[in-house]
Amino acid sequence: MRQDWRKSAERIRKRKLADFVNAELKRRAEERAGYELQWRLNIRFEKGDQYCDAVLPAGEIFEQEKQYYWQEREVFNHIAPIVEARLARLGQVRPLMTVRPASSDEADRQRAQLCTDILRAVYYRLDMQEKLKSAAQWSELCGSAFYKVGWDSGAVCSNVKCGDVSVTVCPPFEIYPDSCKSRSVEECRSIIHSRILPCSEIERLYGVRAKPQESPVLGGAEEQAAQGECATVAEYYEMPGTEHKNGRLLITAGDELVYEGELPYRNGPDGSRVLPFVRQCAIPDPTGFFGMSVVQRCIPVQRAYNAVKNRKHEYLNRAAFGVVAVEEGAVDMQTLEQDGLCPGKILVYRAGATPPQMMPVGQLPNEFAREENQLLQEFEMISGVSEMMRRSYSGAATSGVALSLLNEQDNTRLAVTSESIRDAAREVARMWLRLYRQYATAPRLMQAAGENGSVNVLYFQGSMLNSDDVVHETENELSQSVTQRRQMIFDLMARGLFAASGGIEPEEKSRLLAALGLGDWESVDSLNTLQRKAAQRENEGLAPLEINAADDHAAHMQEHERYMMTETFERMEREEPERAAALTAHYIAHREAAGAAGDR
Repeated sequence: MRQDWRKSAERIRKRKLADFVNAELKRRAEERAGYELQWRLNIRFEKGDQYCDAVLPAGEIFEQEKQYYWQEREVFNHIAPIVEARLARLGQVRPLMTVRPASSDEADRQRAQLCTDILRAVYYRLDMQEKLKSAAQWSELCGSAFYKVGWDSGAVCSNVKCGDVSVTVCPPFEIYPDSCKSRSVEECRSIIHSRILPCSEIERLYGVRAKPQESPVLGGAEEQAAQGECATVAEYYEMPGTEHKNGRLLITAGDELVYEGELPYRNGPDGSRVLPFVRQCAIPDPTGFFGMSVVQRCIPVQRAYNAVKNRKHEYLNRAAFGVVAVEEGAVDMQTLEQDGLCPGKILVYRAGATPPQMMPVGQLPNEFAREENQLLQEFEMISGVSEMMRRSYSGAATSGVALSLLNEQDNTRLAVTSESIRDAAREVARMWLRLYRQYATAPRLMQAAGENGSVNVLYFQGSMLNSDDVVHETENELSQSVTQRRQMIFDLMARGLFAASGGIEPEEKSRLLAALGLGDWESVDSLNTLQRKAAQRENEGLAPLEINAADDHAAHMQEHERYMMTETFERMEREEPERAAALTAHYIAHREAAGAAGDR
């Protein structure tokens, strides 16, 4: 009897939690309704459906009807090429990150390099460039996009199911902050990630058959009925507080609670738990959570441009086909309506009546052409997309310096958006390292393959990732073109900056070729680099302390000496004296072998 009472009380408690999440989702959806309506309007204008408007009280978008049946309603879409030009330029932003060491210690430098190699491997494995493009498309249309960074426990790494990091691009339609007045993700105490999933997928993920909903909104982009049986899955993420020390994660499917627990990820600074979302904005709004879109600014100009062009076409139609004045009863009106005053037509009219005649149309006022040019200039001013970006330039400027200045101005207008992309990518990279530090408790192997065809194998575990100070390896790609960067490298090489007494070092040569985009010529590590990496694995305890026949004793001894002079080795001597003694004996064995072979 008591057990039944406990089960009933537990069901009631879960029902209350599910009702709480659904009530919060409804409240936040009502608060966000104005933003969502604007996003839907932006998407329709970009697609070319531009004779519509939004009514906030009704929360609907309605079609604008023609005032007259003959009225021209063509669309002269300038918003789509503006968005395409911005996306093409923003696609050049390729934020590669590097990790700064926690200290000047040599071991920390090597671990920082390991973290950098891990970031690059994950960047290419997750195809982050495509995810950045997808997020840029959403942010250009709606003003904001979000990255959800998590840990996929079912991911397979090196044919072993050991889990790995994951990144999901979330449209702003799926994100519900606790307040739209919050200015960043860090200011939010909770965020709901809501999406529509098929009931079969919900059952596969959570083992619960959710009750289907009649007509949910798919993706939030347009109102449309769900295909098949679907339900809303809402994930409620709450920051740590006095009541929930490690935060809280509640997941509901329809009206049922399917998961309850604490925030799973230590993805914040110093191992803290924070919301697993990163925001990216087209134009940040300092007064609210969601960013602003260029499309929203262009909509009034687009409406005015369509009106001017259509009125001009209506005038041309009148000038081409004419307007006929006919005295009542003078001619057969049905015949005149069907054929008009076509060339060679025999027109019979009543005797004594005034014959039909064409009414004068007059000249098109100059204000139409002037207004059209002004609207085109407003498109450029509002969007930051110049004529040179949208199409082949045919302006007055012909010198290289002038064209370079115009290109620089275009990049300057996009600097805010491009920096938001880079900042978001950097925060995502920091979360990757923190998740590996949390979940990669055992040594694991990762294959790193870069753009230049180089292949490397990384051995690491979470305790080795002692720094998440991620910075951008390169400057903003829009500040300098690829040709400018290559020319700068050639100039520095000509001035002897990279040349040593014996020429350019092999490591520097590989880096230079990679910077010039010619890394395939040096796609494999040099033999000396492989020897040093093997010695570094021995230092970290990832390889047995054995002397192989292929070892270069000088290279191994140099790496061991460098490691034995660090604070890390001194700490090892105090805390792990047996391991420190084994490494010392291994170094002595290398020295003896080198002396016997006459290497030193």
